[in-house]
Amino acid sequence: MKLKEKLSAKIVFTAIIDKSKQISKNVVTSKKNCNQILELFEIIQEHKTSEEISVACIRALHKIFCHYLEAGEMQYTLPESSDTDDANVSKFRQWLKDRYSESRQILLEYLLHEFVAVKELSLCTLMKYVETEGKKQLVGKSTSTASFPVSLFEKIIESLVQSAENQEELIERFQEYLDYDDVRHYYMKYLLSFIKQLKTDGIDSEDLTANHHLTNTLMALSILKLPPNGVKLSNMLIPVDNAISGITSVKAQRELYTRLWLEFFNTKLTSAIYKKILIALPDKIIPHLSDPLVVSDWLLSCYDKGGAVSLMALNGLFILMTQHSLEYPDFYTKLYSIMSTEIFSVKYMARFFHLLDMFLQSLLLPTYITAAFIKKLARMALTAPPSAALLVIEFIINLLIRHNTCRFLIHRDTCCDEQTDPFLPLQADLSKCRAAESSLWEIKTLQKHWHHRVATEAKRIEQVLPKVESSLDVLLEGNYDALMKSETRKVKKAKSRHADVALNHSTPSKLFKWECKDLEDLWICQD
Repeated sequence: MKLKEKLSAKIVFTAIIDKSKQISKNVVTSKKNCNQILELFEIIQEHKTSEEISVACIRALHKIFCHYLEAGEMQYTLPESSDTDDANVSKFRQWLKDRYSESRQILLEYLLHEFVAVKELSLCTLMKYVETEGKKQLVGKSTSTASFPVSLFEKIIESLVQSAENQEELIERFQEYLDYDDVRHYYMKYLLSFIKQLKTDGIDSEDLTANHHLTNTLMALSILKLPPNGVKLSNMLIPVDNAISGITSVKAQRELYTRLWLEFFNTKLTSAIYKKILIALPDKIIPHLSDPLVVSDWLLSCYDKGGAVSLMALNGLFILMTQHSLEYPDFYTKLYSIMSTEIFSVKYMARFFHLLDMFLQSLLLPTYITAAFIKKLARMALTAPPSAALLVIEFIINLLIRHNTCRFLIHRDTCCDEQTDPFLPLQADLSKCRAAESSLWEIKTLQKHWHHRVATEAKRIEQVLPKVESSLDVLLEGNYDALMKSETRKVKKAKSRHADVALNHSTPSKLFKWECKDLEDLWICQD
C-alpha cells in the first residue's frame, strides 16, 4: 500500500510540474491565455513546501514575465484619447503589471525557502527581473530610456541581510552580480543605510535574529571586491546614459566601501564577528580601502578586547606599519604585554607563534627589544607543557640565529637562577626590563627536564648554532597526545627488535584508558 501511495504521489507531482510548464508555454504563446497566470499562483500557494514543484513554478514565472518585460507589454501609459482599444491595452498592461508585482513578492518569499535550490533560482530570477525591468521601463512612453530599478533591487538585498536566518550561502551566490559596477554601487548604498539603522536600533548579543543580521551583513561586506585604481568602470548590468559619478568612478566606490566598513566597525559586534573581520582585514579589506590608515583607531580599540582579538589586532597594525607607513612606537610594548604562559592553553597558540615569528623578522630591531622577547620566552618555557617547551626552545634558537647580536645571552654566566637574575619580567618598558644584562639560565635549567626530548633540545643551545633556522610547523601542532604517540611508537619498534620480556603489567598504548578523540580539548581554554 505504501508503495502505491508513493507512486501515486509521484504521478501527481509530475502532473503538477507538467501543468506549470504548460501554463508558461500557453501564456507566452498568446496574451489571451494570461488568465492562466492565476492558476500558476494557486499551484505555488498549494505546494510551497515542495522543492521540485517550487523550482518548476519559478522557471515558469521567469519565462512568462521576462518575456512580457522584454516585449514592453508592461510598459503602460494613460490613454491620450477615448479610443476603446487604447483603453483596453492600458487596462491589460496594468493588470499584467499587478501580476508581475505578485510574482516579485512570491520570489522574495522563496528567498527564505528551506531548500537551497529554490532560494538560488529565486535569486537568479529576481536579478533577471532587475536587468529586464531596468532596460524596459514599466512607466512612460519610450522603451529606450533605461534606469536602475532601485526599489526591487533593495528588496532583494533586504531579504538577504535582514533575514531572521543565516543567509551566508545565498549571499555568496549573489557575489557574481557584483562584477557589474552599477550593481556594486547600489548594493553598497543599501548596505550603508542598513548598517546605520543597525547602529540606531542597537544590537542585543543574546538575540539570535540580531546576530543573524550581523553575520549576514558581514558576509555581504566580505564578498565585495573593488577594481584597482585608474580603471574605467564600464561593466554595467543596465547601461544608462549620463550615469552618476558614483557608478563610473573607482575613487567614489572606494570611498563608499571605506565608509561601509567604518560604520560596521562602530556597530556593537560579537567576539566571533571581531575575529572574522580581523582575519579578513589584511588580504580582503585593507587593499580596497581609500585610505588604509583609517582603520588604525579601530584596531587599537580591538587590542583592548584581550585574547585572540588582541593578537589579531596587532597583526593588522603590523601590516599598516610595514606596508602603509603607520607610525606606532608602542607596537612591541603591546605585543610583549600579551605574552604569558596562558598562551600554551588556548586554541590560537599556533597562530600566536606564527605571528610572533613574523613580527620579529626585521634585522633592524634594537637588541634590547629582541633580547627582551627571548628572555620572556625562556621564562615562560620553565612552566610550559613539554610540547610547548620544545616549541619555545626551537623558537629561541631561531631568534638567536636571526639576531646574532643577542648571542651574548648564551655565554654570560653571571646569573644562574631567578634570585640573581637582573631581568624584570613584569616591567612593561622593554628598555628598562634589563634583559640585555641577563642570560639564558632558564634553558640550561631545562637541560634537566623530566622529558628527555625537552632536555635534549635544551642542550642544543650550548652547541654551535646552525646557520639556517629550523621550521616550526611540526612543533606548532604538538600536544600531549602527539608526544604520547611518539613514545609508544618507539616502544613498539624496540619490542620488534628484541624478544618479549615477561612483565607483571600491561604496556600502555595511550595516555588515558578511555577513548578521547580530541585530547587537546581537555586542556585548551576557549577564546
